[in-house]
Parts: sequence; structure tokens; C-alpha cells
Amino acid sequence: MTSIPSPDQRPDNESEYDEVVEAFSSVFGRLMGYATSDWINVEISTAQIKVIFVLRFGGTHTVNQLAEHLNIGAPTASHLVEKLVKAGLATRIDSTIDRRIIDVHLTEQGRAMADRLSGVTHKGIIAKWVSQLTEDQRSAFGDSLHALLTIIENHPE
Repeated sequence: MTSIPSPDQRPDNESEYDEVVEAFSSVFGRLMGYATSDWINVEISTAQIKVIFVLRFGGTHTVNQLAEHLNIGAPTASHLVEKLVKAGLATRIDSTIDRRIIDVHLTEQGRAMADRLSGVTHKGIIAKWVSQLTEDQRSAFGDSLHALLTIIENHPE
């Protein structure tokens, strides 16, 4: 859990600092509001969502690879895949290398679900917001975000 900076870590202009933190929290909260509605409307289990994410962001897997990646048994992985196939979110395809191996792929519907739940589709919302900034505002905003990302990468907590 991240702690609030101590007084010696906070800038001299306390009100400006508080305003920036509050604005960032508000923007992030609005964006999360979109994601929340996506998650609330999901009709599959958390375990199935994990399989979808592994396939979407890790590429094609065999059932055994999914089981290993998710630290579950192969029969459980196979059952999860079967449910996703029945829901139209995944397909099983014979491997081109070895016919005994079955590769699991996401369907277009499965990829779209993964993108919605992971926030990838929210890039359009962010782009719409950013497009309404002036060129100078976008430049300053971009510089600030890059600086913040550098801090996060160097000090994740």
C-alpha cells in the first residue's frame, strides 16, 4: 500500500499540490467509471477472465500451457476453455506442428472483451479528452505525464 508523502516530501505550495492530486484522482475516477460498467456486465467467471487475458496478452496457448501459466490443473484449464468456446469467446484449433496438440485462440468477441476489461478501449475516451486541449496544454500535459511515469518506474511505491 502506498503512503501519503511526509511533510518534508511535499512541495512548498501546498494548495497547488493538493489541487493537482485531486484533479488527477478525479480524472482517473471518471475513467474507472467506464471500466466499472464493463466489469459489472461480465457474465463469465473470474477464472475464465484470467484465461481470456492470458490469451489476449500472451497469445495462443495450449491447454497445458494455460494450466501452467495459471497454476491450475490441465483438466480445470480444459473445462474453462470449453466454457469459453461455448460462449463464443475462444476456439480450439489443431496445431499446425503436431495434430495431437490443440491451440486455444480468442475469437474476435473474446479479444473485444479482453480489450474492454483491460481498459484498452478506453484509449478512445482519453484521446477525445486530450484532443480538446490546446497544443500548449497537450505538450505540457505530455511532459508532465512522462515525468510522472519516470518517477513511477524508478520508485514504484
